[in-house]
Amino acid sequence: MKTRLFTVCVLFFCFVAPVYADLKDGLQAYYCFDDCSAKDTSGMNRNGTIFGAPVCVNGKIGKAMYFSGNQDYIETGYSQRNLMSYTISVWVKLTDNNEGGVVFQNRGPLYQGGTSITLMTTAILPSDGNRYPTRFVADTDNKIAGVNTNTNINNNEWHHIVGTWATPSGSAIESGNFKLFIDGNKIASDVEQGDNRIISPINGIGKALIGKHEAWGNFFRGSIDEIRIYDRVLSDIEIKQLYQDARSGSGKVK
Repeated sequence: MKTRLFTVCVLFFCFVAPVYADLKDGLQAYYCFDDCSAKDTSGMNRNGTIFGAPVCVNGKIGKAMYFSGNQDYIETGYSQRNLMSYTISVWVKLTDNNEGGVVFQNRGPLYQGGTSITLMTTAILPSDGNRYPTRFVADTDNKIAGVNTNTNINNNEWHHIVGTWATPSGSAIESGNFKLFIDGNKIASDVEQGDNRIISPINGIGKALIGKHEAWGNFFRGSIDEIRIYDRVLSDIEIKQLYQDARSGSGKVK
C-alpha cells in the first residue's frame, strides 16, 4: 500500500500518521489460488488454464499451487503487451536446491521474436545445463538485461519476491531499470547485460505462463502463492506493506 504521511496537531501535540493508498491501483492480474484454481481475482477477469497436475497445498495465505517441475504450468489470461512499466509480487517456497525455476514469463517459443519481463528463482536450465541464480530480467532471442542474486531462498520457508521495472518507449532496456526485493528488502543485485539491447516496450507472444518457459525449456518445481501483476512500479513502501500484510495474514487486495 502506498503510504502518504500527514501531520495531525491536537492541543499543540503533533504526530505523523500513515495513509495507505489502494493496492488495486494498476493491478492487472492477481492469482491467489485460494479456491485451488487459476482464477484472476483482480477484477480484470484474466482467468488462467491449468496444465499438467499441480497440487493445491497450504500457502502463505490460504492455498497455493505446488508444481512438480514436470509439465505442470498455468496459462494465464494476461499478456505483456506494449509494456513499459511493471511489478510482479509473488510468494514461493522451495524445499531444497533441486527446486526452483521460472515463475512468470511471456516470451513465447524460441526464435519467434517475443520479449518478456521474466522472473525465475535459482535453477538449472535445460537449454544450456547451467545453474542460474534468482533473476529478474527482460529476455528475448540472444538478448538479456536485468538483475540477479544468489540470496538463498531454498530453505523450506516461504519467501516474498518482488521485481519492478520501467523503461520509456523507444529506449534501450538497461539493467539499471530493474529492482529486486526479497522479504521486503531491496537486494544489492548483480547485473546481467548483453551487448545487444532490447528496446521498450515489451511485447510477449500469446499469454503469460506461470511455471514454464518454452524458450529456456524450464518448468518450475516448488510452491507458488499470491501472484500480483501491476502495470506500474510499486514504491519501496508499498512493497514492504505487501510483505508485512502477508506475514500478518491480512494480505488480500485492499
